[in-house]
Amino acid sequence: PGDERKITLEDGQLYSVRSGGMKTLLTPTGPDAFYFENSFTDLLFQRDPDGVVTGAVSTTRDGKATDSRRTSTEVQERQHIQLDRATLERYLGEYELQPGFTIRIFLEGDQLRAQATNQPAFDLFASSPTRFFLTVVDAEIEFTVENGQTTSLTLFQGGAALPGKKIR
Repeated sequence: PGDERKITLEDGQLYSVRSGGMKTLLTPTGPDAFYFENSFTDLLFQRDPDGVVTGAVSTTRDGKATDSRRTSTEVQERQHIQLDRATLERYLGEYELQPGFTIRIFLEGDQLRAQATNQPAFDLFASSPTRFFLTVVDAEIEFTVENGQTTSLTLFQGGAALPGKKIR
């Protein structure tokens, strides 16, 4: 399977997220035409004779067009589980994925959050006691716990698995 783009409707707005990418607002420019917020790329939905959306074409300003076909009518929303505060606190700290690039894990109220170097912080949602997903980007984080202590995490994004050792 290649690159996948999910289109979702939230509070009356269409959003797009590509495999490993950020969720991006789609702003309408016509009945089936949109542009990606903060981008020079347009998206035009394609319809069959009955008016059903069958795919889309994204076009960059330099004219490069990418055809996509619709594969399902519904995007399944990920379900998360609640974890107790003691479990969440076990993951707090800073993890180094490469020199100069870390992810800080912290609590804001009862919400576990992650903030990578020079990036905004994002909420983490538990899919298991050690694995979390983000909703603003197609990524997951899994923590490694040894003898009751968190020693590392792995960031799964864009087909890559990037390990990071806990440094504080």
